[in-house]
Amino acid sequence: MKTLPTIDALPDVQGKRVLVRASLNVPLLHGNVSDETRLRANLPTIKVLQERGAKIILLGHLGREGESLRVVADALAKYVPVTFINTAYDAPETMQGIDALSDGEIVMLENVRRDEREEKNDPQYAASMAALADYFVIDAFADAHREHASVTGIAKILPTVFGLSFMQEYNALLLVVEPKSPSLAIIGGAKFDTKTPLIKALAKKYTHVFIGGALINDVYKARGYEIGKSVASLGAIDPEILALPNLVVPFDVRIQEASGEVVQDDATEILPDAMVVDIGQRSFAELAEYIDTAVTIVWNGPLGYYEGGFDTFTKECAKRIAANTHATTIVGGGDTLAAIEETGTAAAFTHLSTAGGAMLTFLETGTLPVIDLVTEDLA
Repeated sequence: MKTLPTIDALPDVQGKRVLVRASLNVPLLHGNVSDETRLRANLPTIKVLQERGAKIILLGHLGREGESLRVVADALAKYVPVTFINTAYDAPETMQGIDALSDGEIVMLENVRRDEREEKNDPQYAASMAALADYFVIDAFADAHREHASVTGIAKILPTVFGLSFMQEYNALLLVVEPKSPSLAIIGGAKFDTKTPLIKALAKKYTHVFIGGALINDVYKARGYEIGKSVASLGAIDPEILALPNLVVPFDVRIQEASGEVVQDDATEILPDAMVVDIGQRSFAELAEYIDTAVTIVWNGPLGYYEGGFDTFTKECAKRIAANTHATTIVGGGDTLAAIEETGTAAAFTHLSTAGGAMLTFLETGTLPVIDLVTEDLA
């Protein structure tokens, strides 16, 4: 485990300009923020910096197309006063707005992804942001797996520490990076090719690795089973995956036939015009046994075609894990968290991660690029 420099390691920041890489990538509906969970997670770090008299500069992204962060600033303003600045980072007006701040006041800058140099980790672009501040606080764990200008780029220039929200996520995920046994990893969703390194890494540490969602179709396809119209990756599965002794693949499934009827059958009995929509009852019974005996459980991704409304065993899984009160339970992934919310079991879990892809990267590698960068500088 690496010891990370936290916000407590900052020197006296009274009157100093502190740039905070915040989690601002929130969902929108009809032009308004529809879920403020990720936005509110920034508040503890903001309030500590306010108490210490810093001039706070919030930086982040929204979406993939460079939408304006003005609507996010408006949503945050319900909790703390914040001024939105939409001029370029190196524009005189931007620094003037920051210099005009009183101690403890906050500005939010425009979306970093409005410039293509962000995702290219362009050094000059990073320098234009770093020039605005004296210190850098990384609070957006969900964005910390990206080697982008507003993350690793700035961290190469300014004295850098990690915020309270980042550290909460980091400390929670450490519990499942080195699991206590017996342990269970449940990985669902799709895109087997992107999850191959993760599954291999988990298989080295976990007693059982149970896969669900569209991932099982790739295994069936590799085994020569008919998968009908089920969603599957285009490429072939790494043979090492198929040989893993602790990889648990559902042996029965729920299938939607051409007529629309949903039936349960063995994985070897899928018809050409049918589609796998969920794991089967007997496979869930096997999973339930692993859940009941595990002392460490990590779960990411639904077990069935969740967006199509086939959520039976994803929700049953949520309830079963919630009933295991002696286990450390860490869960992530949008659909998975939605199922937990819908079953009313959220309070029973050790930690609900909103880190998205960063959670999967951390589970796979035990670190993130910006963590390596900052701790290397301290070595």
